[in-house]
Amino acid sequence: MIDEDTNTAKLEQFINSGYSIWKTEPADYAVFKCFGPDGNCLGETWSKFFKEFVPQTGYKQTDDTDYEIYYEKGESGLFCELWVPVKASAANMS
Repeated sequence: MIDEDTNTAKLEQFINSGYSIWKTEPADYAVFKCFGPDGNCLGETWSKFFKEFVPQTGYKQTDDTDYEIYYEKGESGLFCELWVPVKASAANMS
């Protein structure tokens, strides 16, 4: 979203360099920190999402985009954050 804090000149530079702007709808996300030395922790986190989080919370993944967020400077041992779009299952909404 472009607002008064957006530097549109730099935005245009990014677009001209091949970057894209995605417009997304608001969604609820479950956020998981992936700790480990390499990408193996992502597979482990997805496994925990489906085997533990979903059955224990009643939330399920939606078709919205999931994200992997990488930080230049983050917590010690943090590989990335996994953002999974979720919604409460019908059984939990009643």
